[in-house]
Amino acid sequence: MKNLLIISLLAATLASCGPTLYVPNTVNAPLLEEKGDFKASIGVNKSAPKNDLNMQGAYAINDKVAVMSNVAHMAGSADKQGNQIKHDLVEAGVGYYTSFWDNKQGLNVGRAEIFGGGGIGWSEDNDHDTNYTNNDDVRHRYTGNYQRLFLQPAVGIKSKIVDVSFATRFSYVYFSDTKHFTNGMLTETGTYNFATMEPVLTTALGYRRGKVFVQVGAILPFGGDNSAYYDVSADANTHFSIGFTFNPWKHK
Repeated sequence: MKNLLIISLLAATLASCGPTLYVPNTVNAPLLEEKGDFKASIGVNKSAPKNDLNMQGAYAINDKVAVMSNVAHMAGSADKQGNQIKHDLVEAGVGYYTSFWDNKQGLNVGRAEIFGGGGIGWSEDNDHDTNYTNNDDVRHRYTGNYQRLFLQPAVGIKSKIVDVSFATRFSYVYFSDTKHFTNGMLTETGTYNFATMEPVLTTALGYRRGKVFVQVGAILPFGGDNSAYYDVSADANTHFSIGFTFNPWKHK
């Protein structure tokens, strides 16, 4: 218990060291069954500093190969502490999928898939003075552009009422251009690269075509010096997303 407390305190300390330029989006695990099947979803990442809007889609181009795309957007006014974070991400991927374990109605309940792809992101973290009067009163401004590659296996079950999936997204992130402005003056530039593992559990509840989903999980840096991850992702430690999914229902 003592060691667990020490580790938790250390993680919290590391997570508070820098700006929030990297905001991992909701993991897209579509659980497709056959050619022509698709899935679309919209939701918010509630574990982000502000609500991060996520729009995602996937389409099966034949009985084994599918494509996916993800878009994330976060913007807003400064909060009571004077912090303002903006973030945008676009990415696409291609993958292999299969379905199995048919039930009495002929629906393959079991699903398995693996997707790989990449994308680009833009982010900005503004730290206003405590008693700021407008958005120009910025004490510290951090900006960053990054590229991300990902590999994402998933397995799950899909039924008329409930869907459940477990996925793990392995990502490599490279910040090619970060800048730190202090009172409007450029004071620091840098590059960062790191890898993360993001195991998530997604549950969707509804009826046939439309369901409400909840996704929970963790974001774990690995494979070397983790300080680069915490330098640009102060608040990105957990996954918690909610939203709505839509997909065709061809079974009686």
